[in-house]
Amino acid sequence: MKYRLKQVFIALIFLLLLCASVWAAFEPKGYGTTFIASGYSGIASDNAAFALFINPAKLALISSPGIDLFYRNFYQLADLSQITFSSVIPVWGAPLGFGISRFGNKLYAETDLRVAAAWRIWQPFILAASANVYHLQIKRYGSAVSFGFCLAFNYKVNADFSTAFLISNLNEPHLGTARERLPVYAALGLCYRFFDQLSANLDIVQEEGRPFDYRFGIRYRVQPWFRVMGGFRDIVNSFTTGFDVNYASLRVGYALEYHPTLGVSHSISTSYAF
Repeated sequence: MKYRLKQVFIALIFLLLLCASVWAAFEPKGYGTTFIASGYSGIASDNAAFALFINPAKLALISSPGIDLFYRNFYQLADLSQITFSSVIPVWGAPLGFGISRFGNKLYAETDLRVAAAWRIWQPFILAASANVYHLQIKRYGSAVSFGFCLAFNYKVNADFSTAFLISNLNEPHLGTARERLPVYAALGLCYRFFDQLSANLDIVQEEGRPFDYRFGIRYRVQPWFRVMGGFRDIVNSFTTGFDVNYASLRVGYALEYHPTLGVSHSISTSYAF
């Protein structure tokens, strides 16, 4: 009986989550603690962790092969989580990224597989493209697969100012026999470094059928090995904060998000450069 009540409770919270922040399957959910702790902003920043999912153009900023791992628990519900793995390797002089992300629980799971490449057209301008495979699994109802594409660029205006733009699901993919349309997603990002220790992000995000989402974030380097982040996401009025620690080729981070209705989410990530 207690197990049954737990299932019902999780299902109700999951539906509330969908209504509050997810209008369709495979909505971008944020990847990596630096991105989330900075208010889900930073597509134009110089932080290239989880670039494959955040902005594939930033793959060109990575100078050596590496891997990223990310885990997020949604609103302290043990059965609802997100796990992401990504990696980058140089192929024919261009960085090639590949990764997988899974969101959901035992009843509902979204799996997103991606492959991307980036090209430095000229020194300040980077162009990238990714191919995405979306797999949806619902227990007792079956599964569905769809395919999407993303184009992105990153432009470094000067030593302190960068901008980026991306648009995802250009082919307007549909999912399953119900032909649910996955929304076209576009984002414009600005990043400005005030001085060596402090930088700020502004991302303007537009998902098809939804209002604009304005996201703000700051990063401050307290020590060469320690950074703190904070941010705000306008569309859901959520506040975020976090930190990361790096030692040699290893970086470990933590992020916390406070949602005014759903409460607190925790996430951790680690990155390693070979």
